[in-house]
Amino acid sequence: MTTTYAVPTDLLAQLRRARDLMDLEFAEPLDLDRLAQVAATSKYHFVRCFTATYGETPMRYLARRRVERAQDLLRATNLTVTEICHLVGYASLGTFSSRFRELVGMSPYVRKVHRMITNVSLLGVWVTDIDVAKGFYVNTLGFEEHTDVTMGDFRWCTVNHPNQPDLQVNLMLPGPPLDADDAEYIRRSLAKGSMSAGGMRVDDCRKTYDDLKAKGVEFVQEPSDRPYGVEAVMRDNSGNWWVLVEPKEYTQADLEGQSF
Repeated sequence: MTTTYAVPTDLLAQLRRARDLMDLEFAEPLDLDRLAQVAATSKYHFVRCFTATYGETPMRYLARRRVERAQDLLRATNLTVTEICHLVGYASLGTFSSRFRELVGMSPYVRKVHRMITNVSLLGVWVTDIDVAKGFYVNTLGFEEHTDVTMGDFRWCTVNHPNQPDLQVNLMLPGPPLDADDAEYIRRSLAKGSMSAGGMRVDDCRKTYDDLKAKGVEFVQEPSDRPYGVEAVMRDNSGNWWVLVEPKEYTQADLEGQSF
């Protein structure tokens, strides 16, 4: 049976003063002795009464205030994690990282990366004809048109997969800002079929192969068993090759002795 500790009424104002001190001076080297002194009571009585009143220990409350401020700094500044650690009152980077992970669920380093880069949102694919390429990706592969606009002589055309709407594939003609030599190199690579566009995940590689083959899609590799899954390689109608992978779990040991 849990017994609720009754905090003396005349102590509530003193506990509030200690809490206010943590709110205002969380970056200072506060400890239980200092906080109990502000509350004008013994250290052990202070911990018991503070916890009964606010639902957490004084040091956890202080850690939470420091981590909240650290999150603000991670979002709004370019300060390093070490600099933020010291600014919010921690002398030890290890202690700061442990408290941050405990309260937020991730490392402060990961939280900072999340602030800087949220996702990959655009992939460029060189094509020989934008309209023909768009028809292939939409009508043959099942993508959706996202944007198709012109700005002067420049055309911006993107498609996306319905299962991944935040990633646009930009269908680009070789040209400015490339110089003439670079543009010609890309056109030759597309004509040779040696330009790699990327990889696509599939649920069933062999069935996808059969379906796309029936639609006239060119394949340069039939579905093959690999340590990491079943893999096939197709070409789009501009000459880019795409790897189709039905992935499975694997380890480094599964790759030993393999050649590609």
